[in-house]
Amino acid sequence: MRILLASSSSGSHGGGEIFLLYLGQALIEQGHSVGLWASDHERMTPLVDAFSRLGGEIVRAPYINTYDLKGRCLSAAMHEQNRDTAIQSWQSWNPDIVHINKQNLEDGLDLLAAARAGTVPNICTIHISQSAKYLKASNAWLRDLVARRCLNQYPGILTAVADSRRDELADFVDIDNSRIRRVYNGTPNPALTNRDRWRAEKRAELGLSDEEILVTMVARLTAQKAPQHFLDVATSMQQQHKNVRFLWVGDGDFAQQWDQTVAQRGLERAVMRVGWQEEVQPWLAATDAYLHTAAYEGLPLSILEALSFGLPTFLTAPMVEEVAAFNTDDVCVIDEAGAWQNTLLDSMSRDKFGHRARALYEREFQVGTMARNYTGIYEEVLHA
Repeated sequence: MRILLASSSSGSHGGGEIFLLYLGQALIEQGHSVGLWASDHERMTPLVDAFSRLGGEIVRAPYINTYDLKGRCLSAAMHEQNRDTAIQSWQSWNPDIVHINKQNLEDGLDLLAAARAGTVPNICTIHISQSAKYLKASNAWLRDLVARRCLNQYPGILTAVADSRRDELADFVDIDNSRIRRVYNGTPNPALTNRDRWRAEKRAELGLSDEEILVTMVARLTAQKAPQHFLDVATSMQQQHKNVRFLWVGDGDFAQQWDQTVAQRGLERAVMRVGWQEEVQPWLAATDAYLHTAAYEGLPLSILEALSFGLPTFLTAPMVEEVAAFNTDDVCVIDEAGAWQNTLLDSMSRDKFGHRARALYEREFQVGTMARNYTGIYEEVLHA
């Protein structure tokens, strides 16, 4: 099958783009011809180069991302040049199917128009399904109106990456629910044979002793990921537990405020951060517990990677509620009373949740499972 993965081209370096790498690699390994379609803007070059190294083909076009347009989604919905550019460049690659990848409800509406007007079979994945109203965005009612109209007009299958994301999408649009599917994200199985070496190298780099407990989060350093909550947890625990250290892997527009908070609270010894990392597995190997403080997401690949490493994984209650596969036997909820901290501090409890995390990954979140689920939908569309 010739499969063209079409990015809405935000260049965010987030999970929605890493998803394309993981899915593309798995589809290639399953014997499909896979291409990546993306804007020719320079910010997309890192993703394009990484995809090319996997053996995928590249199709770039003079496409303007939604957030580079003055009117944002309002302009994208009516952007005939973007629509026509997508149609022509998709058809030139001659795919069997185009898989549109949207970060949220309102981006890439011109790609939906291209899918509607063109002749190539297609589906669309949406990672974040919260409305502009829910996110308290400016002009939320108008942005939601435009996004809803375009999604209602899209005739293909929409896929969401988590159970609550599917439910929210179904509530947002007025289409047959049979066209709205949930396909969990998946991540590659890590090279656990390198774990001991990675652990020793990274812990030495961070200046950690064997007795210290390293708690890590991997995410863009933006307000949506709740880094302030992460710092509040670190502040609270450091008052009584000096052997617990905290690490944030990622970068973003919250970095300056992060550094100021760490300095003001005297957390320089307890809290560390490193910027964007091409390879996060060595940092996970150095980690004793994974803490994810965001209250809403799509289905973060970083959480799935933590599970794949068998790390005891601590999530906010809303995050657990969003994914049916996340149950409290396998992941630990960050409760307001602080009982979760007892689990984090106890090595036997960490080991127990670590084994359960790995088993959960193997059941639900392997990248091959994700790819097979999508190819099933591709075949359904083609046969229809």
